Formats: sequence, structure tokens, C-alpha cells
Amino acid sequence: MPRKNLCPNPCLTNDVAGWGGGGTPVRTDVSGLGFARQWAARYDTGSFVLSPQGAVTPGLTYTVSVYLRPESFPISGTVWIEFLDSGGGSLTFVNGAFSAPDGVVTRISMTGTAPTGAVTCWLVVTGENYAVNATSYTMCLIEQSASAGTYFDGSSPGAVWDGTPGNSTSTLPDAAAAPPPQSPYRRRRHLLIR
Repeated sequence: MPRKNLCPNPCLTNDVAGWGGGGTPVRTDVSGLGFARQWAARYDTGSFVLSPQGAVTPGLTYTVSVYLRPESFPISGTVWIEFLDSGGGSLTFVNGAFSAPDGVVTRISMTGTAPTGAVTCWLVVTGENYAVNATSYTMCLIEQSASAGTYFDGSSPGAVWDGTPGNSTSTLPDAAAAPPPQSPYRRRRHLLIR
């Protein structure tokens, strides 16, 4: 079954569209810092992070995840998956504690089931003062799944952007089908010829 990353701007390829929170993130080149993508949302003000929103279907289970790197000291905070209605109002959420060391890229995630009336969800991170501990976030995966699968976006091998490269959801098609098994008759004939 194809996989779909429902985050419409997962790795800030072009801009910071959709990323928000308690402060305004800055699109920052994080080459050489341990991320698998060049760009990240760097937060140096505020105390919480909001990822771009991904579309959901009520009754299905979703997992959100993101990679982060604190600059000055470890973070101990809370990661949330929050489900929103058509007006952007909060319907329900699931959260859990996480910790991440400074100077190291760490992945965090949370899973929940979309309630009746849910239209979108996003990843929320709380519990840090970014003015004293600037932190970069990127590679957000919002997926209909009960666990955090391997990260991908439209720039990953075999995957495609569903719309504008970098600013759309993305799809990772099924792996190529295995060749059909060889006919027993054909194999027997081959052996006889030899």
C-alpha cells in the first residue's frame, strides 16, 4: 500500500509556510548538523511549536513526528497530536513527555485517533523557552499509521510530491512488484534440455 506524508511543508524546502507557535520560526540552513534535509524551522523565541496541518479522516489513526536539535542544553517537554475541526477549533489531543539532548538530532512522535468532526491534525511541542535554548525542527511526517514509520517526503528516493515540490503532501508508492514465480513446467523443461 502506498504511504502518504500528509504534511504540506515537511522540511521547509522553499519557505516556513504552515510552521508557527509561540514565536515566528526562521528558515535556517542546517547542513552538517545531523539532519537528513538542508532546511529547518529555527525557533529562538516563544515556548511552543506548531507544525503545518495535515488532512485527516474521522475514525482513523494517525502518527505525527518531527526531528529536532536543541542548541544550548537538553529539552524536556511534551509532544502532542491535536485534532482540529473545519473552523480550526481543537476537538481532542493525545500527548506524552519527551526529552532530547543538546547538539544532537532527535526524533519525537505521538499517535492518536481522529474523532468525529476532525478535518486536520498537527504536531505540537511545548515546554521550552526558545529565547534561551534555540531549537531547530524539520522533517515532519504526518501519516495514517499506528506508529512512526521511516521518514519520507517527495524528495526521498522513489517518492513524489503531490503538488508543488517542497510545499505539498507527498506519496511513496508501493515497492516494485516481485517477478512472478517461474513455471514448474518451464523449470523442468530447462533441466531436461541441460
